[in-house]
Amino acid sequence: MSLQSDFIDYLKKQLEKPYKLGTAGPDTYDCSGLIYDACQKIYKKEVPRVSTDQYALGKTVSLPQMEIGDIVFFDTGWTSRIPNHNGVFLGNGEFINANSYNGKVAIDTLSSAYWSPKHTGTKRFFDAQGNFLKDDTSPSNIIFTDVPETHPDYAFIMQLKNAGIISGDGNISSGATTFRPNDSVNRVESLKMILKYFKILLVPDDGTIDFPDVPLKEWFHLYVKTGVQKKIIRGYADGKFKPANFVTRAEACKIIFSAKGETPPNPSSTSFSDVDLNDWSARYVIAAEKRGMILANGNKLTPHSAITRGNVCRAVLKC
Repeated sequence: MSLQSDFIDYLKKQLEKPYKLGTAGPDTYDCSGLIYDACQKIYKKEVPRVSTDQYALGKTVSLPQMEIGDIVFFDTGWTSRIPNHNGVFLGNGEFINANSYNGKVAIDTLSSAYWSPKHTGTKRFFDAQGNFLKDDTSPSNIIFTDVPETHPDYAFIMQLKNAGIISGDGNISSGATTFRPNDSVNRVESLKMILKYFKILLVPDDGTIDFPDVPLKEWFHLYVKTGVQKKIIRGYADGKFKPANFVTRAEACKIIFSAKGETPPNPSSTSFSDVDLNDWSARYVIAAEKRGMILANGNKLTPHSAITRGNVCRAVLKC
């Protein structure tokens, strides 16, 4: 048996299970949740949760090149994000997917009058050994030499790289650079990444400064001005912004939720020993942990420790 056949067998075992938006098994699935679950169970790899984000992974393949196990993507028109639906190719023109029309995990025909015009592309996520494949047609062919596919945030870093959100440390040599995924990230670096991911346009430069430590000449001036005006981030009580300060896990989660325009509810209880329900950070880190934006270490979330560059990639894609 191969990983590919195990992958298909696992998917087929989910046939007839009910469709439910926002779920990834084991009893109900949406389209991307089915693929997300199968990739974890069989390939032991974590891919982004939604179809639009999953599309940034893997190698692009044309229709004649399609193989069993490839991921087929569609634009069904139900949301502005494209693609917004996906399934797994089974061969003989068929694919398995969880969809709301059938209300369950089902097998459909790629060439049908409904699916054929909606097909937006196909990706191959893994090679025969279960390693992530890279796309030669991606917007950025730069290699991050310090981000092996065994890194826990690999899939999230690659997605943001392919989408042009991140580009490494800028020291490119022979098409390669470093990303420093385990390094802490400062306030302006994280803010730039988050604003770019959520496609928040920078405000016009009116020639004024908001903080004495954010002068007009600095590259991050407009990112800070935009973040403040959009109520995504704010300065400190002493009137400074402190751009070089490292961002904590709690601060990063709050910035991301604010950029998305969402405020999580106050939690009534917690099982984490280092989360104080009376602290401002509780609502953000508890909600973030539930979504997989940040990972717990036993019964601790370490909300006030510095977040890493790789973890920020995970957090924005999981929000």
